[in-house]
Amino acid sequence: MNLWRVVVIGAGSIGTRHVRCFLQTGRTEVAVCEPREERLAELARDYSLSGLYQSLDEVPLGDFDCAVICVPAHLHVPVAMKLLEAGLHLLIEKPLCLAMEQAEEVVIACATSDRITGVAYTYRSMPFMQDLRDAVLRGEIGKVHSVVGVSGQHFPLYRPDYREIYYKSHETGGGALQDAMTHVLNYVQWFVGLEESIYCAGEHLVLPGVEVEDTVTLVCRYPGRVLATLCLNQFQWNNDGLIEVAGETGTLRYQAAAQTLSLYKDEQWSSRQYHCERDEFYVSQANNFLDAVEGKAEVRCSVAEGAETVRSLVAARQSWKEGREVKVR
Repeated sequence: MNLWRVVVIGAGSIGTRHVRCFLQTGRTEVAVCEPREERLAELARDYSLSGLYQSLDEVPLGDFDCAVICVPAHLHVPVAMKLLEAGLHLLIEKPLCLAMEQAEEVVIACATSDRITGVAYTYRSMPFMQDLRDAVLRGEIGKVHSVVGVSGQHFPLYRPDYREIYYKSHETGGGALQDAMTHVLNYVQWFVGLEESIYCAGEHLVLPGVEVEDTVTLVCRYPGRVLATLCLNQFQWNNDGLIEVAGETGTLRYQAAAQTLSLYKDEQWSSRQYHCERDEFYVSQANNFLDAVEGKAEVRCSVAEGAETVRSLVAARQSWKEGREVKVR
């Protein structure tokens, strides 16, 4: 079997996970582009790689079929445009970018290219999240009117280098809104649709060493009288989350720590438990992307869908700054 030649651009924690998980598909050979020499040495020690490069200019782009873009968010589009022009299929880390001008630019470029492109919103590759969405779309709980999401984790434990990486600045994609809430926002869009308006409140409450918000709350209004309240922090000790979707005939509830999806209907609960390791979601995402390259599937999150999440993030930042509800679309 011929292997797809993949280059991962940027080898921070998420880039390293993509390296590992694309290799786990058994369908690729993987190279890495990363400016830190010591990081390249670590990766060369831990993984069987087809190439190591310290700058994008060093990468022989014609030797590769696909690229995974894992640089800070403000650099996603310039790198994507260069790689797209070189003829590579692209998987771009979330968020797609930080400004609508860039989002519109890359959407047009992808729409006029024959290359496969997608955005790495991993919630869409989690089996319990897929099953929750499928249950909503099947009408298991009738028409949906309310979505509540609450989540958090202890960033100093799970991301001890947060003070030194992109997270420390809004301009590079940092803060709870752009870093983690973007996952929740994109996921809800996947089964409810796009917001009409959004209200955002954020604050730096606890995390030492940074000034960006570690806590954020969104209130989103959707067509058809649907309201979502989404709350997230990055300092609580328990790594957990809950999504509850209330419809006219029932309720769906996902509890992250227990990996349990429950349905309340006809005055009783029924539950299903999952047993998933984190890398499984990324391997699934990688396989989906490769299937799309082979013409066997659609990417789970298109660049156009990723651009709509950027539109929502921009509106949320405006809402927070102005202290009011903002029309998104």
